[in-house]
Amino acid sequence: MAFPVNSLPATQSITCQNLSYVVQSNRLVDQLNSDFLAGKISVILGKNGAGKSTLLSLMTKELEPHEGDVLWQETSLSTLTFAELAQQRAVLPQLQNIVFSISVQQLIELGAEVQKEGKVDPQNIQQIALEVMQICDVTHLAQRDVMTLSGGEQKRAQLARVLAQIWPLKAMNSHHLKPFEGKWLFLDEWTTSLDLHHQQQLSAFFTQWAQQGLGIIMVLHDLNLTSQIADNVKILQDGKLVLEGEPKEVLTPHNINLTLGLNVVVLPLDGAKNPMIVTDFSHS
Repeated sequence: MAFPVNSLPATQSITCQNLSYVVQSNRLVDQLNSDFLAGKISVILGKNGAGKSTLLSLMTKELEPHEGDVLWQETSLSTLTFAELAQQRAVLPQLQNIVFSISVQQLIELGAEVQKEGKVDPQNIQQIALEVMQICDVTHLAQRDVMTLSGGEQKRAQLARVLAQIWPLKAMNSHHLKPFEGKWLFLDEWTTSLDLHHQQQLSAFFTQWAQQGLGIIMVLHDLNLTSQIADNVKILQDGKLVLEGEPKEVLTPHNINLTLGLNVVVLPLDGAKNPMIVTDFSHS
């Protein structure tokens, strides 16, 4: 059962229409049609090479499709400049190497600098940086050289930089119910290198921000995390979208075995949004 796209106006969605991307006759994304809704967390699952990162790159204009189109809130993505997109979306890629010395705070302020084009008062740049550093638990690392950080610390610093790009100063003001409206966050395997404590903390923030209007599209491999935070799950296989819907509809033992090649048991858990997914080693 597909996620109901009519729950929000078309202007609050990103739509993939017959989207394809080909490399040396290999269709990494193949005639894909799907909608991603603002104010929702959409999780893309699939085996290695299924086309997840390629799809994310097509939706953020890092790649140009060979066929089809991406409608960015009813506007063809191909007609939008990177400067225009920078005001609306931020992207944390799977791999991001830092090759020059810069402090954590300076790195994050670079992200916030993007907002100058959006008429944000330059004196608020530091305030944005301070807020997202606290969110990502890197305040104590503010003056450290990013190149000296551990993998997990670097990931949190990069996430803070990305958040600074779209961070609304009114986000902490209770009078603004939808401070993130019109903003999108793309995350490719953001949990890599992060300990479970920070995964849990950031997941709670993602859920909160989605309720405040932020559209979040992420690639994950963690089925239990997907089950608990996703509003919509999409599973790719060989570049095709083979399943999509709410977690409880998509993440069944049959579907997981069919698309991901895993034998699992799905167990209800008191107080949890959705059931837990446990590996069934007896059938491996």
